[in-house]
Amino acid sequence: MGGTSTDVALIQNGEPRLRRETTVGDVTVRASSVDIRTVGAGGGSIAHVPELTKALRVGPQSAGADPGPAACGRGGTEPTVTDANVVLGYMPEMQKLGGDMVLDRKLSTKPYRKWRTEERRDAERLGSWHLQHCQ
Repeated sequence: MGGTSTDVALIQNGEPRLRRETTVGDVTVRASSVDIRTVGAGGGSIAHVPELTKALRVGPQSAGADPGPAACGRGGTEPTVTDANVVLGYMPEMQKLGGDMVLDRKLSTKPYRKWRTEERRDAERLGSWHLQHCQ
């Protein structure tokens, strides 16, 4: 998972799906490779609810590296895909990244407070709602 996109591949029964050609920039390369697709919502992609539609949107705004996602403890205040993954336990809390950065679940729940409603009371439900809109 990158900051603004995520690369995904299908693996069935331990075998990756392959394709015969791929595109790199504007060039078509005819060689077997793993079939990788890019999803336009990465770890830094910020979720927001526009006043006009009241529907959740993810991106194109990004938290960037600084301040980054709230879970990183560098002052991020907007809900990112990384925060949703930490809230839901998909990315382990207190796991060291890059040698010294630790993800903090308590910090990752804070950005979701502004979205609380009767239907969506807790951070887990809000994080799940967030990730559903990344697909």
